[in-house]
Amino acid sequence: MEHAILIAGSLALFTSTAFAQDMDQFRSELAGLDGQWAGVLEYRDFRTDQHVQIPHARTIQTAPDGSYQLTQMEFTDPGYRVYSAELATFDGNTIALAYAGNGEASVSELTLIDFELTDAGWRAELRGEGVDAGEAVDVRFIYELDGDELTADKSVRSSDADPFLFRNGIRVSPND
Repeated sequence: MEHAILIAGSLALFTSTAFAQDMDQFRSELAGLDGQWAGVLEYRDFRTDQHVQIPHARTIQTAPDGSYQLTQMEFTDPGYRVYSAELATFDGNTIALAYAGNGEASVSELTLIDFELTDAGWRAELRGEGVDAGEAVDVRFIYELDGDELTADKSVRSSDADPFLFRNGIRVSPND
């Protein structure tokens, strides 16, 4: 029995250490995104269930000490210009993501579920709870840097029994 407890404790420590290393690596990779980006924002129109793409620009700036990252965004939704911002703060194994813009504000607390380096960059999956269209939802973000293209897709679901549904995503490249 003592051996089983020792093995389980060692495994938990190894998993925790590996997760902390993944989070450190992810934060480092995020800091490498600082600059101007341009591309498209795609979103799922819930009224028509159609995917719509519109031009999108963003500026990413990480604090010198790496404690937060600010992303300012702008795009033209049919009929009006939208300016918004996300502030990501880091605390141990979680990322708090605060969004403000277009008359809305929300905060999601996300946990890094998976992180891996790839041949051309990296891929990360984060999950947490958030608000979408005024409803409490489970949120999943998948971020990927493939060469010089950054993608970030947000999916939501109302309950564990529901599948995640694509909500919106970006495909941007450096705008030097």
